[in-house]
Amino acid sequence: MAKRPASVPITRLRFRGHADTLNALCRCLQEHPRQAMTAAQLSELTGRPFADVHQRLTETPELFTALPKTPTTNTRFRLTLRIEHTSPQGIVDFIENQRRSETRIAAAFISAFVGLFVLFSVMSALY
Repeated sequence: MAKRPASVPITRLRFRGHADTLNALCRCLQEHPRQAMTAAQLSELTGRPFADVHQRLTETPELFTALPKTPTTNTRFRLTLRIEHTSPQGIVDFIENQRRSETRIAAAFISAFVGLFVLFSVMSALY
């Protein structure tokens, strides 16, 4: 499985809050099999803002792979082989599982932070 790009901070949630855009991009690329598209083309076809489409494409290597630029073309994107051969419902399920996983991780960090805050507050009140 592809790893999180080094340029993406660990605190950024890549699936939570973006499932609709990711599903729309995957659906669009599945409707055009074996065709690599630029972020601008995908933005136009899906009706999503360009900045959001570009960010989703570059930050989720689990779903999209970037093809090298040529002197005459911009960066084009395709679905990864694993996702390309998955059913549309399988893709929706994968994105939903990733979203749930990010939610659990965020909840765990918030709970730990709140727990430490309460612990330090109680300890300082005792002294």
